[in-house]
Amino acid sequence: MSTTRIDVDDGDRLARVTLSRSIEPGDLRVTGLVSELGAGKVLGYLEAAGDVESHWGFALAQELGRGPGSRAAADPVHTR
Repeated sequence: MSTTRIDVDDGDRLARVTLSRSIEPGDLRVTGLVSELGAGKVLGYLEAAGDVESHWGFALAQELGRGPGSRAAADPVHTR
């Protein structure tokens, strides 16, 4: 049986493991991005996007939660 060994550095291997825990296996979009850009760069972009999304989500929740007539105060479903 012949096997091909591909040399992957530890940083790339760790990024691939992290991606595999959070991305649906077989997702061709992510596979293509990892092939093109490298696992570390793709993971970095996704983490940065998550930070931005978290920031905007927090800011929006703060705005909706202000004042007694706010939708968040009237509807507990929107306070998540």
